[in-house]
Parts: sequence; structure tokens; C-alpha cells
Amino acid sequence: PAAWTPVCSGQWPGYNIVRDIFEDNETALIGVSVDNLPTLFAWTREMGGLWFPVASDFWPHGGLAKKLGILRSDGTAERALILV
Repeated sequence: PAAWTPVCSGQWPGYNIVRDIFEDNETALIGVSVDNLPTLFAWTREMGGLWFPVASDFWPHGGLAKKLGILRSDGTAERALILV
């Protein structure tokens, strides 16, 4: 999973459907991707923007994903929803 891939490009805007549920439960949604910032900026703009912030886990590459155990050997991250 990465920016511009079909599933992620459909899944992330889909969170608009449940925005009220997140807000009613005072829960923050933060998208994280191993893509770099220019890529994430262009991708989220292409999707029409998102109501939640998107963070880059590009450098050190996949550092957060690795700590969470979801970094793949090809450098992409597993698709995951992690509640903290």
C-alpha cells in the first residue's frame, strides 16, 4: 500500500463517511504513509483533500511502520488501522 494505489486512494476518502463517529468519540484519525511529503501532498490534493492530517514515515524510511511491525520487506507498509 502506498500513495496512488487503488485501494488506498479509495479507502482514505472513505473515512469521510465515518467522520462524525470519530468526532463524536473525540478520537483523532491520522493517516501515515511511507511516501515522501511531496508525494503525499499531491496525492491528497488529487483526492480533494482529507479532513484528517496525513504524516510521512519516509525518513528514516518506515521507522514508525517498523516499530509497529507493519513494514514490508519491499519498503511499503501493511494496510493497518491502529488504535492508540
